[in-house]
Amino acid sequence: MADVYIAVKNPDTAIALLKQSKNINLQKGYVNSDALTDHIKLANIYFNIGHTAELKQTLELIKAELDTIPDNIARLNWQQLMWRLYDTEKDSVRAYRHLCAYEKLRDSMRVHNTALMATDLDGRIHSMERQYPIALLNKNSKTAKIYLLIAVLITIMTLVIVLLIWRNARRDRKNLITLTKLNKQITNQKEQLIAALNELEIKDKDKTRILRSVAHDVMNPIAAIMALTDILRMDLDKVTEENDNILNLIKEACANSLSLSKEILEAAVKIDKAKLVKDNVNIIQLVANCVDLLRQTAASKKQRIILKTNISELILKVNKEQIWRILNNLIANAIKFSYPESDIFVNITTINNVVRISVQDHGIGIPDKNKGLVFDMFTEAKNTGTAGETPHGLGLSISLQIAKAHNGNIWLESEQEKGTTFYLDLPLYETSVADVQRA
Repeated sequence: MADVYIAVKNPDTAIALLKQSKNINLQKGYVNSDALTDHIKLANIYFNIGHTAELKQTLELIKAELDTIPDNIARLNWQQLMWRLYDTEKDSVRAYRHLCAYEKLRDSMRVHNTALMATDLDGRIHSMERQYPIALLNKNSKTAKIYLLIAVLITIMTLVIVLLIWRNARRDRKNLITLTKLNKQITNQKEQLIAALNELEIKDKDKTRILRSVAHDVMNPIAAIMALTDILRMDLDKVTEENDNILNLIKEACANSLSLSKEILEAAVKIDKAKLVKDNVNIIQLVANCVDLLRQTAASKKQRIILKTNISELILKVNKEQIWRILNNLIANAIKFSYPESDIFVNITTINNVVRISVQDHGIGIPDKNKGLVFDMFTEAKNTGTAGETPHGLGLSISLQIAKAHNGNIWLESEQEKGTTFYLDLPLYETSVADVQRA
């Protein structure tokens, strides 16, 4: 009823009804948080009709209630009212302070809403990921049966040959002809086995082509949606704040989907060690650049990235872009799964002709049952980040492929709720090391 009287511009009646509603909601057994909503509406009315004294009194009550009843929407409205009040009073310093708090809280709520909208898309992707391993298992099961049958046939034939040789070693030419026929049968079985293996290789290549085709087909409409979103924002004469938020959410969801599609596309291409182009790269500088680039991301969660090494220069013959991808993935994962206001340590050492780069976080850790699964391309062992970040699950698999192509390795140590340390080992041969203390 109060909302109706507000709409018909009868503030006095609306104020009286809102006060009644507030008193009802404050009773025992009622939803006390609704009283906070009543106060917000009262404050808006007082602001619109210019009752500054009542407005300030109501805002103080709202502030006290927010200390016991956490409500982000109410806090957002309170910050906006405080900003508008001080703006009308020409107190620009306080108005600016509340405006900044209002924008920060609104951005935080927008990020949370974006994560919720991405959940449905993630569910579809998870469904596709679950269906693919099932199909792969069915194919592997059929292949295993073929191999088993071939192995049994070869074993039986071998036993028959041995038995015939042992029993018929002194027999006439007829037995020799029989033995020749058996050898021909084995040759035929071998040819059939080779044909079966070739067919399996063809099917594996078909799987890769299908995966790449799916990734391309998914990327094209998503890219089109992003382009149409930008066109809508440019063509519309006036875009409301709510519609602008929706367009931003659509664009962010498309960007996340494009990123995932690119990872799927890269995962479908097997890294060829022989074709990998390597150059002499200062790995210390490469790690430092990657850390500097990601410090801003860590700062958004009030985290610190600390680089520790006593080596100033270490030249490795590697593919710079590929190694950068590994470092970026390991540090980004540490940021994603670490708790806010924690430290992330990146350490570089040399051990037994190996360069070891470790990334240690203080986050949620990995359960023992999942430690052997995190490097699988289609693993179900995925966790959401500490700020609700959505995992794709392909980065570690691709990183391991890159490390293997450089004759290196990636491994981990982890304890639940205490953190995880990932180690990247790269061979030291064909390198130049200067053990100079880092300033």
